[in-house]
Amino acid sequence: MAEESQRRNRREDKPKPIVVSVRFPDLLLQQVHAYAAVMNTTANAFIREAVADSLREKIRTPEFKAATEAHLRRAQATVAVLGVNPDPHSGSGAAPADGGAAETTEDEGRDVA
Repeated sequence: MAEESQRRNRREDKPKPIVVSVRFPDLLLQQVHAYAAVMNTTANAFIREAVADSLREKIRTPEFKAATEAHLRRAQATVAVLGVNPDPHSGSGAAPADGGAAETTEDEGRDVA
């Protein structure tokens, strides 16, 4: 009885995985299954590993850094429309006393996601 309780507690301590559904072209899915069979693993394990490897590689690129900076600029411009300061280090974050809108610079643009 104690052993069963310990097993249940170990399972409860583990983070619960999130299940996603991804559509693969037939050929790619066949290739994934073939690779997994050859390497004596599962398709799911191979896909998880491939995604993790891809993310580690892509987030180190100059393109990702530039995209991150552009994303942050757009997000700050979006929040600025509310008249609040999104930077927690630069003040209270309250709207301007005159109730006016925040200024935007010409280079921020008006990108709509």
